Amino acid sequence: MTRLTVTYGRSFLEAARAAYPLARSLTYSGPNYEEFMTGPVLAARIQFERDWDTLLPEAGDVVRKVFLAPSREFGPILVYGYLTAPDQVEIVSFEEDTEFWAMIQGDPDG
Repeated sequence: MTRLTVTYGRSFLEAARAAYPLARSLTYSGPNYEEFMTGPVLAARIQFERDWDTLLPEAGDVVRKVFLAPSREFGPILVYGYLTAPDQVEIVSFEEDTEFWAMIQGDPDG
């Protein structure tokens, strides 16, 4: 199996920076940008790099997604990759269930 080169799309990076500040502050105590990029995004990057062929297609055969289970301060995350060349994937977007932990805390069965 060939390893793919994985890059980050501009819109992905802009969305990640908007969702996760560079540092915590008095008004924000959640995960920061570095934690997002070195945690969930790195896990998705490795899957795109090594397992592209086994990931389910999302739109034809050029878009695939990685589902990341909740961990630490991150809820479930979907990361989307786009095959820009036969050996290159660009991470183009992500969706995170930001209400996951609040929902679990309010679940009488949880």
